[in-house]
Amino acid sequence: MTKQIVHEDLSIFFFTESERFEGDGTVFPSSFFTKNILTATPSGLMYFNACGIFIEASSTYVIFPKGLITDEMDEASLIDHAGLLVQVFRKYNLKQNVSIQSEAVTSKQIEDSSAVFSLLDLLEDYLSHGPLVRETVIRESGYNGRIDWRQTINKITPLISKDTVHYLPPVIKRKVYERESMIQKIHLRCVADSFRKFGWIYGLGAPEEFFDVPDLDMGQREILRLLHAELRMTFFDRDIHVIKLMIRYFEEIPTAKSENPDSVFMYSLHFHTVFETMCMSVFNGMNAAEFDIPKPSWHMADGSIKTTSQIPDVLFVEDEELYILDAKYYDYRYTLPGWGDLVKQHFYGFAFEGQYKSIHNIFLLPGAHKEMFDYIGFSIVPMVKVFSESKIYGFTIDCFTLMSLYTTNRFSNSRAELLKKLLQSREI
Repeated sequence: MTKQIVHEDLSIFFFTESERFEGDGTVFPSSFFTKNILTATPSGLMYFNACGIFIEASSTYVIFPKGLITDEMDEASLIDHAGLLVQVFRKYNLKQNVSIQSEAVTSKQIEDSSAVFSLLDLLEDYLSHGPLVRETVIRESGYNGRIDWRQTINKITPLISKDTVHYLPPVIKRKVYERESMIQKIHLRCVADSFRKFGWIYGLGAPEEFFDVPDLDMGQREILRLLHAELRMTFFDRDIHVIKLMIRYFEEIPTAKSENPDSVFMYSLHFHTVFETMCMSVFNGMNAAEFDIPKPSWHMADGSIKTTSQIPDVLFVEDEELYILDAKYYDYRYTLPGWGDLVKQHFYGFAFEGQYKSIHNIFLLPGAHKEMFDYIGFSIVPMVKVFSESKIYGFTIDCFTLMSLYTTNRFSNSRAELLKKLLQSREI
C-alpha cells in the first residue's frame, strides 16, 4: 500500500515491503537506491527491499513488514502500527543486536543503534518524568532548614553555657533545584529533536507546545565534556541514565546547533530473522538442543567426517504429539514455500518418526486478519510416495497480534489457537 499523511510540518509516507507501487513523482533519498533499500523496475514500478522507518529532513518513510497492514486502515491505525514496528525493533535490537541497522546523516552504520534508540528513550523518559532538574545541596548558616550536625560540629566553635553546648549559628543543609541549568537546556534540546522525529508516533505536536526549546551556544565537543563531567558528579539513577543517553546521542551526530540535526534510519534488510524470532518467542518453543536431531554427514576423501545441521524455528510437544513450525516471511499471495522449504520440513518429520504419537508439520506466514491464525492450505508432493502421504499445513499468523505479544513478552494462548485451527483445517 502507499499512503501519505501530514503531521505538523512532517510528511509521512507509508509503504509495505516488496509491494510494488508507482513513484508518482515522490522523491526518495539517493541512499535508498545505493544501499539496495529501494529498487526501481524497468517498467517504472518501485518496491522496497527493507522495512523500517526512515526520517529524512521533513519527510518520514514508513515501510511496514509483509502482512501487517491492509488498504482499509485509517491514519490512526497506520500510526499505531508504525509505533508497534518501532517497539519490535527496539526489543529485537536489545536482545539480538543484529540485523537492525541505524544510521546517521553521515551514512555511517551504527551497529549498536545508539542515536535513534537514544532519542526514543529520551522521549519516553521525558513523557514519564519531565525535564531533567539538577539538584544541588548547599550547606550554609543563617537559614531555616535541616541542621547538618557533622558540618556544624566540624566548622562551628561551640558556646558552652551551664553545661549546655550551643552552636551558633548551625550549618543548615538545604537543596536547591537548578531549573535553568545548562544540563537541563541540553536535555530539552535532545527531547525537542526527538519530538520532531518521533512525536507523531505518540500523538504529540511540536515541542514548542510543551516547553521553550533552548538555543545551545556550544559545540559538540564542549557539550560532551560537560556531560561527562556531570556524569562523574551525579549519584541519582535517573540522572545517570539520562546523561548516558545524551552522551550516546551527541557522540553520533555531527552538530548540536542545527534545527534538524541528522536524518535517522531504523530498518532491517533481513526482517525474516525478526519474524522467526517473534514466532519462537510467542510459541515459547523448546530449545532444539533438547531434541536429538540427526545431522547429515559428509565422509571426505581424506577420511574426515564433516556434519551439517538444520534447526527448526519452533518445536513443542502437546499430549505426546510433536509440532514442527517453520516461520516463512513470505507474502503467500505471491510466494509459497518451495521445494527446498518442503524437503527440509519433511526431513524433520522423518527424523523424529517413531518418537511421538504423531508429528505435525506446519508453515507460519505473516498475514493480517481478525483471528490470530488463518488456514491457507496444505502441501503434498504427488507421485512421490514418501512425500505424498505426509501433509505440511500452512497458516498465516496475524502480524499485529504477533508483534504485540512479542513486545509485551506474552505467550497468550498461541499454541491452543493454532491447534484449534489445525483441527478445523483437517475437517475441510
